[in-house]
Amino acid sequence: FGCSALSDIIMYLIRNFIEIWRRAFYLDKINLEIEDMNSPGTSSSPTTYKNLKVKPKQSPVELKEKMRKNYKERVQKYRNVLINKYRGAAEEAEFRKSLTDIYKSMFKYADVDLTDEEEVELMEIIKNELVQEELQWWLEEYEKSHPDNDDWCDVDEDASVICPMCQKANFTLENRVLSCPNCKLTTTTDKNLTEIRCFIARSIAKHNDKCTGDVNFTTMPEHTHTYIYLMCFRCMMMETIV
Repeated sequence: FGCSALSDIIMYLIRNFIEIWRRAFYLDKINLEIEDMNSPGTSSSPTTYKNLKVKPKQSPVELKEKMRKNYKERVQKYRNVLINKYRGAAEEAEFRKSLTDIYKSMFKYADVDLTDEEEVELMEIIKNELVQEELQWWLEEYEKSHPDNDDWCDVDEDASVICPMCQKANFTLENRVLSCPNCKLTTTTDKNLTEIRCFIARSIAKHNDKCTGDVNFTTMPEHTHTYIYLMCFRCMMMETIV
């Protein structure tokens, strides 16, 4: 996968893990109530449900550790399946479909709304921790499965860079003049084509780490020079490419 495809896949994983965590949190909450209902000395009469509301709650630390353990056990169960699909996927679309199928088989429960403020806050804390852990794990696995992958920006294969303005032709660079034969864009730069290609890829990746909006490219003339900018109207990011 290229930089952009990998970034999309990572975002896809994060969104799915958040949804899985939300559902897992709800299941743990129900299981805790069932355990209390089945514990010795608990009446099976309708008043049991009233007693559930006044029973002593577990401490936040105990509840947090219990939920972390339950969640991580669920994820660990499917890790081997996920990574095998990941390493064997020939295309990004196939990998996405594999992930979707696995996630659907893991949790088939209806959506629920959490209303207890303490529960929502606790869920958010644990969710953020687990998402970061899982993201780091996936990045490490990606590196393990591609041991010979150096930074592709450091490898000059054909040094071709497609024009981000028209996306129909490659830039040409001669005597510091960068131009597109299709849209007739012309500007000057001290960068070579590999550096330009790498800077565009890294700028898009940096944007996608923080925002799900679409990036656009535009030109702005200033005096005798024309600048190419990467822009996003959702997060208001603006960065000079050339």
